[in-house]
Parts: sequence; C-alpha cells; structure tokens
Amino acid sequence: MEEKFVFDFINPVLVARNARLVKLVITYIYGLKKEWVYAGAMSKLKFLDAGCRRGISLRLMLEAGIRPSNAFGIDIDPDAISQARAMSAVGVDYRVESMAHLSFDDSFFDIIFANEVFMYMNNEEVVEASRELRRVINTSGLLFSVNGDTDLILPEGSDGRVKRNFNFQTNELQELISAEFKELCRLNFYPGGEQLKKLPQHISSMGEIEYKMDRNQLKGNYLLSVFKPN
Repeated sequence: MEEKFVFDFINPVLVARNARLVKLVITYIYGLKKEWVYAGAMSKLKFLDAGCRRGISLRLMLEAGIRPSNAFGIDIDPDAISQARAMSAVGVDYRVESMAHLSFDDSFFDIIFANEVFMYMNNEEVVEASRELRRVINTSGLLFSVNGDTDLILPEGSDGRVKRNFNFQTNELQELISAEFKELCRLNFYPGGEQLKKLPQHISSMGEIEYKMDRNQLKGNYLLSVFKPN
C-alpha cells in the first residue's frame, strides 16, 4: 500500500511569531549590516535554521531574499524535516542532525537562527551546541536566538518535550555561550504562556501586540538575542 503524506495543521499564531522574528532580523540587518543590503548581498548569504521544525522561518527568509540554494535547515525530528521538505522550494537543503554534530564546513554560514532551541537543552548541551554553531559561522556572521525569560510560565506538556527558561536579569544564556559568542543586543519579542492569556481583551491581534512591544508599551517574556562570534 502506498504511503501518503499528511500535513499537520500549522498554528497561525506560530506563523505570526515566526513572521515577527524574520521582520526583526531583517530590520536589524538593515541597521547593522548595510553592506549586505545595499550591495545586493542578501541573495548570496548562507543561512541556517538550527532546529527548523517544519521550516516556517526558513521559508519566510526565502521571501526576504535568501536563495533556496543558500538555505539550510536542521532538526533532530525526521518527521518535521519531511514536512519541511514537502512545503519548501526546490533547492533548500534540510538535514536530520543535531546542533552538537553539524555536517557543515567551518565558517560556512552568514546567518544562523536558533529559535527556541536552547530552551530544550541543559547547560552542558547549550555549551556544546554553541561550540558547533561557532565553528560553522563566519567571523562577520550573526546568530539570532529566541528564548524564554524566567517569568514565562510554560504550559506543561504542550509539545511533549521539556522546556526551560533563562534568567535574562543575570545573563544566564549569555554566560553559557560567552566563550563562543558575544551578545550585541536584546529585542522585545513576544508575550507567551500565561502572560499571553492575561492580555487585555482589546489587545486581540498580532498587529496590536507588535505595535505595543515595539514601543515598549508591552514587555514580552520571549526575547530575541543577537550575537556575534568571538
């Protein structure tokens, strides 16, 4: 019997959050890496989505100018990679592998995403993964990583995996990866968990949430950190 592939439903809130991530990244690149933009280099940049799941962020980065042949995604879940391949443009390279053991050459990437990936690792695994990410990113590259702050109350068993938060007041994550990366800035990203449920009812759309967060009228307990390699 021929096996048929069936897509899971993709939560629109998840898509909106990934779209916000890409928007913040592109805005940051325009401000910091003007040579990438004005020289038309976006299409030449090599991009890795580490822990890509079904490739939502990666596909949005393609829309922002990354070429499919320069786009790579890894995840330890083979089912997620199968779905990412089925939904993405021809030429995108998806691989089933761990951040601790990457199959790419040294200094291969210009931009790396690690979106809510460190949240699934203990301290030793975070340090090990940061070493591999440092190995495969070039010296002028950027690492973008979304993680939950300590006041993010995570729903139990939301995706069958155990998440952890980081104390951004004490720079917990930044200290763990400090041997490999230096934090350039920290951006207000998104309210999650119980905080999202407690928002006033009139703040009902992603647009309103973004508007208030970008003007510091609403503090998120997910933060986007931008790192450069040491």
